[in-house]
Amino acid sequence: MSSPSAASACLGRSGGNRRMGTPRKERQMRRELGLTLPTKRERERAERARDEASAAPQPCLNCETPVLPPRKPWALYCSDYCGGMAYLIRYRRRTESDGRAKRQDVKDTLQIREALLFTGHTHSAADESRLPLTLAERQELFAAKGRSCLVCGEPATDIDHVDAQAGNAIDNLQPLCAGCHRKKTLSSHRPPLSTVPQFKGPAETEIEYRDRVRAQPPMKACDDDVTWSTGWRGLVVTRRAQSIAEGRTSS
Repeated sequence: MSSPSAASACLGRSGGNRRMGTPRKERQMRRELGLTLPTKRERERAERARDEASAAPQPCLNCETPVLPPRKPWALYCSDYCGGMAYLIRYRRRTESDGRAKRQDVKDTLQIREALLFTGHTHSAADESRLPLTLAERQELFAAKGRSCLVCGEPATDIDHVDAQAGNAIDNLQPLCAGCHRKKTLSSHRPPLSTVPQFKGPAETEIEYRDRVRAQPPMKACDDDVTWSTGWRGLVVTRRAQSIAEGRTSS
């Protein structure tokens, strides 16, 4: 077996671990030399673990409370609820800016998502997969079931999913007026509010939401529908660096 000095000389001629090639070749070289030095991947993994262990929590961009485990300390949001609220604010601002908020399908989307938000929910993958309805689907429904609200008889402006978890089959759709649609949506979502600590209650949440949608310039970085798509990755990098630096300083 090679002596440590011979091993060191060999590593020096090959450029050290930095130039030993792929992890497989590096492991083979270590076995041949009888060394127990960690691989580059192992060193990087250990460094990440140290960084994460020392990192200080950063504030949630939406509610400003500290981001706690199991989320990374530098994560942008403290919960799915906060992430969903920020997303919906940007979506509302963007659709009002480009005029899409006047389209009926976008109105339907906003109405349902806002009703869920104001009761402590965010929209789910099931909601995303079944919205919005196409113009042809809307016309087919009104032709089959009429243009009157099936609850109060007033002119129908909305199309409701009888079963919120089902799809856009015509048997699962019904025409409703805006008032009856909102009442049904709100009554069908009664979240266990204790599991959503960031939820402030329907009235306060709606007031905050409306204020942030109307604010010029945006009240929070996560509300900016113009710069968010290109800027959020830079925020993550910056927050991670700050979190690790603060953690090392306090330790």
